[in-house]
Amino acid sequence: MAEASDKYKGAVLGAALGDALGRHTEGKSRVEAKRIYKDGLRSVSGPLRYSDDTELAISIMESLVEKGYLNQRDIADKFVVNRSPNRGYSLRFQALLESCKDGSELIKRILKSKNSDRPSCGAAMRAYQIGLFHADSPLDVEIDTEAQTFITHYDKLALAGAQCAAQAVALALKEKDLDQFRKKLSEGILKYSPGLSNDISNFKEFLEGDSRDIVDCLAKELNAHGIQNHGTKVAFAAMWSFLKSPQDFEKTIHTATTMGGDTDSIATIAGAISGAYNGLSSVPSDLLERLEKRSRLEQLAEALSVRSQQELQSEQIARILELKTQDLAENTRRTLDTVSEHVTERYTNLAVIDVFSQKTLKNLKNALQYLVDFNSAGGNTDYLAVENLITYLSKENEQTIPNEHPEDLFFWSRVIDYVANQIKVRDSLLRKATNVGTSGKTLDVLRRAGKNITFLSPQEAFFIEDAHNSNVAPTN
Repeated sequence: MAEASDKYKGAVLGAALGDALGRHTEGKSRVEAKRIYKDGLRSVSGPLRYSDDTELAISIMESLVEKGYLNQRDIADKFVVNRSPNRGYSLRFQALLESCKDGSELIKRILKSKNSDRPSCGAAMRAYQIGLFHADSPLDVEIDTEAQTFITHYDKLALAGAQCAAQAVALALKEKDLDQFRKKLSEGILKYSPGLSNDISNFKEFLEGDSRDIVDCLAKELNAHGIQNHGTKVAFAAMWSFLKSPQDFEKTIHTATTMGGDTDSIATIAGAISGAYNGLSSVPSDLLERLEKRSRLEQLAEALSVRSQQELQSEQIARILELKTQDLAENTRRTLDTVSEHVTERYTNLAVIDVFSQKTLKNLKNALQYLVDFNSAGGNTDYLAVENLITYLSKENEQTIPNEHPEDLFFWSRVIDYVANQIKVRDSLLRKATNVGTSGKTLDVLRRAGKNITFLSPQEAFFIEDAHNSNVAPTN
């Protein structure tokens, strides 16, 4: 337990320290960033204040510690309540948080917003706690990383970056063999980003080559302005920073903070990985003394370590499963409400154009059917507009969804992704619930809710790849 606690503290404090140091070079060019830290990390003086990266991470940690499982609504509530000015939130996201009365409204508005389809690193920078919480369960890391990502982000590259960060921290706690670390991480994120998976598997060749620099790996992705706010690019840069100096936290953070661009997020992820791998003793104590809320962060890390390794009695597990089932029911109702509103507002007729493939249509029909089935199992059935749409999608001919509004393509993509995650959660709950004394009602709801619904794999995107590389500036 002592060793685990040290590594958890190393990860949490390492991430916050990397974030605080990275703030000094965020948005700077590579040349300017290197000038700022030309004499090392102590080139900057005064208190070290963290950014929105750590503020959002604290909300997730507090929720995990309090609830004992990932609760999207509770995390979103904390995002809304805990926000503070001058943390570096994007103007758009800050305005959104300020305008939402609670987390449920935030989740619904994100689901309907086209701004959630941008490949930013906002989910990756706050994902490391999921790796800490589920260090012994790669499947739970994957499922809960998706769930925390979908609070604010639906872009597949944003999700890939988050998966990379969370899985890397989980592996760093346990795997000391770096070859195995790279291999397992590459395999774990393959289905989310084959390109990032391949780059990670080739790290050894990159690192051992003559005069290799990150420019050789990122090519066009890195310019004079550094690594910009992008899920997989930031995750790759963080991995590079760690693997260049895996036993040296200070060198890892120096590399991360001098890349230029989104250095606070790069250094946050790199600091979490290095801290998890090397423990708290590797994090410079003199710098930690200057880190704001150091004691609070250390307390959260200790509590998260205890929570994640707690040996629960069967009745405690059963209670948690019941609570998670209730949360899943709330999530499906919220999603179905949002879909119903969308269908009612948008579709005055079923005139269509051919924009969706048959595979995608089947996934969408299955997603909608699951939502209706789950809510029917819970006693809520009044969703006639959605049921009419399901009937329409069930026609044998090649019908497609109306494209009266271009953003509909992205909306239905978000619905499919969110429901696919809900089905993973349901399947995981059902497996666990059958092994403990869970109430008959809980099992009944889980078994009846969309029991025959499956998604075609891999899921298809509605949009071309270039849509992910829009010139519109992404947001956290």
